[in-house]
Amino acid sequence: MRLWVLSITLILTQAISVYGSNLSNFTEIDFNASIISKDLTQQSVSQTFQDSRGALWFVAQEGLNRYDGHHLENYRYSQSDDKSLSSNLVTRIAEDRDGTIWISTIGGGLNAYDPIKNGFRAVLSDPNNRDSPYSNDILSIFCDSNGILWLGYVNGFSSF
Repeated sequence: MRLWVLSITLILTQAISVYGSNLSNFTEIDFNASIISKDLTQQSVSQTFQDSRGALWFVAQEGLNRYDGHHLENYRYSQSDDKSLSSNLVTRIAEDRDGTIWISTIGGGLNAYDPIKNGFRAVLSDPNNRDSPYSNDILSIFCDSNGILWLGYVNGFSSF
């Protein structure tokens, strides 16, 4: 009986210790997040995503944001910049197994991020090209384990 009480006490002590250490990590993350959030393209974030390089991406309906651990970069559509997003109405972000970051938008189709140019390449719907997105209004995106991108629309889905 004495061994049983000692074992339970030891387990509870370790559990409380682990819980307490995790709680302090959350406080630090919250503090950093509050510093970053003031510089986002929009305060309302619909998706947070971490890519394979470790960068954090924040999806907002008024653009896209990337935090590399030191700097926050804002990405928006610019008519004068052919490397900008094709639309500010960003819906989702995903990464394929080759490390390409894909961004879905409303009205601007699909965007592929190029880390070397720090810009985007738009992939727009083309009724004459079966390998293009079905529509430029893409609500969701998912990359499966085979490297296929699944795009969700108001009236269905397609693979890319």
